[in-house]
Order: sequence, then C-alpha cells, then structure tokens
Amino acid sequence: MGFIKLKYYELFLSVLLLFVAIIWGYGFIVTKTLLNNELSVPLITFFRFTIAGIALFAYLLIVRRSVALSSHELLGGAFIGIALFAGFALQTLGMKYTSVTKASLYTGTVVMIVPFLDWIIGKKKPSTIIFIATFISFLGIYFLVYPIEWGNFALGDILSLLAAFSFAMQMVITGIYMKKDCSAVNLMFVECWVVALLSFLWLNIDASALAVVTKLFNTFATSYFYLLLYLGLCASLFGFLVQTKVQETLSSTRVSIILSLESLFGVIFAIFIFHELLTVHILIGAWCIIFSVILAESRTYSNNKKRT
Repeated sequence: MGFIKLKYYELFLSVLLLFVAIIWGYGFIVTKTLLNNELSVPLITFFRFTIAGIALFAYLLIVRRSVALSSHELLGGAFIGIALFAGFALQTLGMKYTSVTKASLYTGTVVMIVPFLDWIIGKKKPSTIIFIATFISFLGIYFLVYPIEWGNFALGDILSLLAAFSFAMQMVITGIYMKKDCSAVNLMFVECWVVALLSFLWLNIDASALAVVTKLFNTFATSYFYLLLYLGLCASLFGFLVQTKVQETLSSTRVSIILSLESLFGVIFAIFIFHELLTVHILIGAWCIIFSVILAESRTYSNNKKRT
C-alpha cells in the first residue's frame, strides 16, 4: 500500500473508531437505564456478549462455513475475554455507586494506562510528554471527585478506575495478538464466549440454577431487551470488532487515544438525557483529561511526521 493510500486508510480507521466512541458513549446511558430497572450486572454482561457471540457464530457458519481456530486465536481470545470481562464487570458495578458522568470520564484514563502497559509488556518506554499527560490526567481525576477525603473515596470511583486498567489490558493484549496474524473475527468469537461464560458462572454464584433460568427468561421477555440488543450488536459486536481489526494497522496507544472520546460522549449524553449536574470541579477535571488526551495525540502525530 502506497504512503498516500496508507494515510487515507488510517484516516478511515480513525473515523470508524470515532463512530465506535459515540456508540460506547451512549452505552453508558443504556447500561445505567438497565441497572435502574433492576437488571443485575452479570445478567447485562451475559446477554450483551451472548448476543454478539451468536451473531459471530452465525457469520462463521454461514459465510465462512468454518469455525476453525488457531492456537493463537484460542489463547489470545481467552486472555482478551478475561480482561474484558473484568473491565465490564467492574465498570457496571461501579456505575451502581457513581454517576454516568464520572464513570465515563474515569474510563477515559485508559488512554494514559495503555502506554505504560506497552512499556511493561512491549518494552516501549513512554516519552516525557506522555508522563506529563499522565500527571494532568490524574489531576483531572482529583478535580472530578473534589472535595475529597481519601478515607471516603467512593467505591464506584475505585471500581471505575480498576475497570479502566482492565480495558487497557484488553487493548494491549489485542494489539499483541493481532500482530500474530490472528483473524479479528476469530479472536472476537472466542472473546465474546469467554465473557459470556464467565458472566453465566457469576449468575450461578449469585443465585440458584432455577433462579438463573427464571432471570434469563424474564429478561428476554422484558421491554428492555432492545437495549440489550443495542449493547450486544452495536457496542459489543460492531465496536470491538472494529477495534480489533483496526489494531492490525494502528498502535494500541493511538487507538486508545481516539476511543477515549467515549468519555466525552458519555458526559454529553448524560447531561442531555439524565440531566446530570455539571459542577465547576467536574468541568475542570474533564478539561484536564481532554487536554492530556490532546498532549498524547500530539506526540503520536509528531512521531508520524518524523517517520515520514
């Protein structure tokens, strides 16, 4: 692929990721709505990834006529699925104890975590600009929870930050396995069913087998099932398939930078739909995180120019 064509292709991939960020930003609203209607965390996660897994299975069976998986795809999909399950479980639990605005902004810190995981796993040391951006990002988090007494740090805040770390791990692991000639669809197929299985086990821990079956049937019959379809087909299937495919070409850091806009869209949707209060401290925190993203992005484009 020529240089000019590659640049246009990368731009196309960036636009796709921007669209995914919008879908995921609205996903905060959908998840919060389901939680407010007493759907449990493992139930939401189970349906979300089972729907995506069934759609991928149908694609492999009907279009490819094969569900053959390599050892790399099985192992990579399992690792990615475990990290993703941890991220969604922690994020959804966190949203029970904090607002959509805070949860979505905490998720934005993924962009700062990914470069450090790349350093640890891929031996790529972050630049000075990344270090500065990281400090500004955590300064933003401080303003988000201000006024703060560390002894009263909210449970939802802690869970949301742990979720961000898990999502960062999922992104880095995806980047590693996409460099090993794995199929994006095959990785996603294993990933979705691993998350669905772990969610189902979580359901059985929380309740008896009969209660689980009853919950599944009642959820399928509820009028909120269309929201689960949105999470399964749009947020999970389309969103993660695009992310996985894009990481064949773009670095994990660049992908995380673009997808961090999910936080911004989450806040916008929360303000207009849930009428959440936007305080001065949250605004300052939000702008700190956005500025840290701009710094990190400027470093990415600076590196690209040097290579050209």
